[in-house]
Amino acid sequence: MVNDDILRVKAHERLSDSLQVAEAIDRVQKESPKIRVKGKQESSKSLVQDSSSTEDIPNIKNVIWN
Repeated sequence: MVNDDILRVKAHERLSDSLQVAEAIDRVQKESPKIRVKGKQESSKSLVQDSSSTEDIPNIKNVIWN
């Protein structure tokens, strides 16, 4: 009887842990598209900033050589 109670408690703990993991996986799956979109937006912003900084390079060369 005591052994059955111990097994029941352990099974309940494992089930509870499994449910917590499943909930965490669900949260990650829901958030990952948002993170991907934000990453793409930030990447695009970075490319725009990088291209503007390369436009300054010829101007710097002109200042140095003139």
